[in-house]
Amino acid sequence: MPRHEVLNAIGTYAGTGQTLGVDTRALLFHAAARMGDDDGRQPPAGVVVGGEENPGEGEMVAGEGDAGPHLFAGDLLKRRGLRSTAQRRAVLTALQGHPHSTAAELETRIGGGADKAEAGGPSRQGLYNVLEDLTKAQLIRCIEPAGSPARYELRVGDNHHHLVCRRCGLIEDVDCSVGAGPCLSPDEDKGFAVDDAEITWWGLCSGCQEAVARP
Repeated sequence: MPRHEVLNAIGTYAGTGQTLGVDTRALLFHAAARMGDDDGRQPPAGVVVGGEENPGEGEMVAGEGDAGPHLFAGDLLKRRGLRSTAQRRAVLTALQGHPHSTAAELETRIGGGADKAEAGGPSRQGLYNVLEDLTKAQLIRCIEPAGSPARYELRVGDNHHHLVCRRCGLIEDVDCSVGAGPCLSPDEDKGFAVDDAEITWWGLCSGCQEAVARP
């Protein structure tokens, strides 16, 4: 499919009023950027094409698909000055469609136990090293809700916030009302150059509200 047809398909889908997943959208634009049929059209705000960010909603760092995530992850790693290792690509891929994952969940998803070496997965300490490297490079974001282990997500650069269910631990993203960091400014900055605000709302998700309401 030529690049302009990929872009038209996305535009047609958007016209229905439905939401196209940002990971899927990023992958499609990434593929279109490689086709060479450049008609000058630009991706929607926040989508990374070939590793370059179009500022707006935030930086989307990988795509969905069979081979796509590894290829896209490798490009992004290189552009951030990191070596494209199998372990780093595996972590980025394991976060696809699984926001707010813990290190333990990622370890299970990548592969562990006796088959870990054959699967190319990092050791426990190696996994933490990879997560630290990717976080420092701003390819992933780490959040630490109270009483919960650190969680990692691919959505970075848009200063979004989170809702956390205090009963089941479900975490949902909440867009920044301003659209760029800091989403909230203090009355007094005490001399700080504020560039980010992290807000967490706590409560009960709809499922837990129903469970609690049952006799």
